[in-house]
Amino acid sequence: MTQHSHQTAPTQFVNTAGVRFAYRRFGKSTGVPLVFNMHFTGTMDHWDPLVTDGLAATREVILFNNAGISSSSGEVPSSAEEMAANAAAFIKALGLAKVDVPWGGRHVGAAFFRDHVLPNVTDVFDFARFSYDDVVAEDGHVVAVFNIGVTGTDAIIKIVDHWTLRDGKAISLWAAYFEPQAVLKKLAIKLAGGGMNA
Repeated sequence: MTQHSHQTAPTQFVNTAGVRFAYRRFGKSTGVPLVFNMHFTGTMDHWDPLVTDGLAATREVILFNNAGISSSSGEVPSSAEEMAANAAAFIKALGLAKVDVPWGGRHVGAAFFRDHVLPNVTDVFDFARFSYDDVVAEDGHVVAVFNIGVTGTDAIIKIVDHWTLRDGKAISLWAAYFEPQAVLKKLAIKLAGGGMNA
């Protein structure tokens, strides 16, 4: 695969379920790709290249516009369940057998993290199994990629934190976590129809 970046990868299209999805692929073509699902009405250009290009150094990154958003056709989804169904159709249309889907940003993943994980953080995360992969600071942004164990299991999940700084203070924080199945199992939460049910 040609080594494109977030800003140089060509926009491609795939048709499925009556929708023409716009997407971009870049990074390493081996291993399990990362499929970034943006928050409601957000486009693939809303992702920060500092985050996506950093992850593309070791993983394939796939960005896409959900139905009805920007250069994708179709109706804009009206719920998280519809967004998830569209994402599943898009992933299937690309012929991907396995993907990692970052949760975070300003969409349902952030609310899930706040409502379910943070109140139980010491029961969920094993801080004795904590390590950093990378920390990058550039132009008022700090991105940290780290690993942490899930308590009572052998599972290790990866978390990306992205701080925007102004005058030495953090003015915003974006977080995403990958391969969250172990966290869901720990919290006894099952995904049904794309939604989250306790």
